[in-house]
Amino acid sequence: MSIPDFEVLEDSDQVAKHIEKIDNSGHEIFDTKHRCKDGEIKDVEVSVNLVELAGEKMCYAFVRDISARIENERELITARDEAQRANYAKSEFLSRMSHELRTPMNAILGFSQILRLQQLTASQQDFIDEIITAANHLLVLIDELLDLSRIEAGNM
Repeated sequence: MSIPDFEVLEDSDQVAKHIEKIDNSGHEIFDTKHRCKDGEIKDVEVSVNLVELAGEKMCYAFVRDISARIENERELITARDEAQRANYAKSEFLSRMSHELRTPMNAILGFSQILRLQQLTASQQDFIDEIITAANHLLVLIDELLDLSRIEAGNM
């Protein structure tokens, strides 16, 4: 069999260019696809060396099946893409939740501050102060949550 009989990705001209490159450099390693005797096509790594025997230049090649490596790389890329989508969804959720929480919390704070301006007993003033303190604390937590979602969204 000649190279074009089993080489899938390159035509005869491209194979000739590869041979010329090997003739100039003496060595080359590349990934390609080869057709097996049974017609199956496999991903392979080809390592070619140029040698001179009895005054004649010859190439010898080692061909290694890299189908498992290629499949592993595809799986890793798929897993990475899924993780990025999940991270984006989480960041989007955190951002929306912080907005949805901030809106009613600002209303609670606003009404609490209006109530504070009213004539209230000392006990009622203490309750209002507790509401305002708790609401401010929750707003800080919500802001931190929003900041976290922005940081994680920026790292994607």
